Amino acid sequence: MKTRKIFGWFILGAFLFASCGEDSNDNTSGDVKDANVAYLQQVDLVMTDGDYSEQMSATLDYNVDTKLEKVTYKDSDGDLMSGEINYGAEGRLSSIDMDGNTFQLGEFFGIEYDLFKEGVTIEYDENKNPSKIVLEEEDEEWNEETKEWEDVTYKMFATIEYDEKPFFLYHTLKASGIIDMMESINLLMTAVPSDMITLNSLLPLNNITNITIEDEKGYLIASADIDYVYNAKDYPESAKVTYTEGGDRYNVSPRFNVLKRMSSNYSMEFNLNFKYLEEK
Repeated sequence: MKTRKIFGWFILGAFLFASCGEDSNDNTSGDVKDANVAYLQQVDLVMTDGDYSEQMSATLDYNVDTKLEKVTYKDSDGDLMSGEINYGAEGRLSSIDMDGNTFQLGEFFGIEYDLFKEGVTIEYDENKNPSKIVLEEEDEEWNEETKEWEDVTYKMFATIEYDEKPFFLYHTLKASGIIDMMESINLLMTAVPSDMITLNSLLPLNNITNITIEDEKGYLIASADIDYVYNAKDYPESAKVTYTEGGDRYNVSPRFNVLKRMSSNYSMEFNLNFKYLEEK
């Protein structure tokens, strides 16, 4: 049951804190038109796993200047968890207070990550959405011949598909200061130190409809299909997420020294409903 709840919080958080492409990008498919400005106000989630079902929700509060100031989560037991968002100079996102703890965010502005060194490569579709991502991971693998664990580097391939609707959380994330922070984070994608891109340029401009992750042999690791129901202003009123973990593959766990075969697929369903605060 704990694992199910973790999946639920992950899906809810993904919809709240996923991001979009660069604000300066002139690709209009990646931004909700100003005439249709709306801010996410509430997300209700129903998670279904066979006969098991659980509900969660998140409420977003804004100040008079439409800056996001608080996010409150509620689970099916009625337990609440909230985070208050603080801003510093020039309205820059500075910290989040959550359950008595303060998480400082100022240190993330202007930092650099070397993704080239980590073996990450990116391909984009015609709308400038990242459509193929290759990740390298270091792990241990059991060698049947030597009967020993060996260090290995393997690749995971993520394929991402989108619809043509503009990313519906754009104005919500702009109101929270997250987009401004992402625009300040630089990523090195090649061996040339000056060849930098911003974090925003790795993130989608449209709404994701499918993510499929496979290993080097083409075996399914996990996938998620997302179906939206849109209103007249191109904002989704609801979304259905079908998450599947792949079967027919070996799953190596060096931490527990286990080699086991995943014999069948495992799936869960998430149904989300959205409410918005529309700009007057």
